[in-house]
Amino acid sequence: MVDIFKTSDATPNRISGAVRYSNGTPAVNCSVKAFDFDLIGEPIKLGDGLSNAMGCYDIPYSAAQLNER
Repeated sequence: MVDIFKTSDATPNRISGAVRYSNGTPAVNCSVKAFDFDLIGEPIKLGDGLSNAMGCYDIPYSAAQLNER
């Protein structure tokens, strides 16, 4: 499950979601990385995070990161 939120121009964009095992239990302390891919060029790393006790993560990123291409 992944949700992408744009809260406002003054705050960073966020990628959030939950990591779960196939049996539905939360995956705790898992490293999560977010990248922007397009058809040309190298992927841009937007950030990384760690899942919490509920398996949830939150990765903020800025619009400037998307303009690095």
